[in-house]
Amino acid sequence: MLYNFVKQQKKSLHVLKKNMNSISFKATYITNSTVRARNAKRKFTDMPVSVYKLNYRKESDYKTLIDVHEKWYKIYSESLTEEIYWDYVKNYKKLDNASYQHEFYVLTKQNDKKQKLNTEDILGIIEYTHDKNKKYDYIDFLQVNPEYMRKKRGRDIKHIGSALLDFIKNKKGFKNIYLDTVPNAVSFYLKNEFKMFGEAMRMFFERSSYIPK
Repeated sequence: MLYNFVKQQKKSLHVLKKNMNSISFKATYITNSTVRARNAKRKFTDMPVSVYKLNYRKESDYKTLIDVHEKWYKIYSESLTEEIYWDYVKNYKKLDNASYQHEFYVLTKQNDKKQKLNTEDILGIIEYTHDKNKKYDYIDFLQVNPEYMRKKRGRDIKHIGSALLDFIKNKKGFKNIYLDTVPNAVSFYLKNEFKMFGEAMRMFFERSSYIPK
């Protein structure tokens, strides 16, 4: 599966290069955030992190997403990074005409706004869809670096997924948010103020009842 992905992404990169007007060498810094990390005494304390937005027009951001998928997939074969990658490519040509906008954000240990994104420092990725014609927005995918997932014992950093959700919940002008999840992730979203809605695994977050952090 990973071999086929690599072959296909090389073709996609060639197509994107032909359409890019300019190439930049860093993603767009958005804001700072906080996660919990173990200190020298193995106790969890606050650690400053940053949120960056990946840009469709930047080749370096595109390559970052490829590198992240290849590294994370080897650790966790159920990683959602391939789905995120193909949405990234698929929506490139829809930027100018679509009523909705897919946005891709990464949480990273880097705090230097001028640095190019370092794949090794990326803690998580979230894909978020803003639709002008609907009363709600949608979280397509949220993937934490498998090195720090709950199922992995001895993890040194936590609250990565929650930090990404807090960022989305605090976005200005944001509407109620919906998402579709899987059974083993329900408790995580409940802890982050999402509620079950309707059938299957659909959940929602209500803006009117939220106090911004």
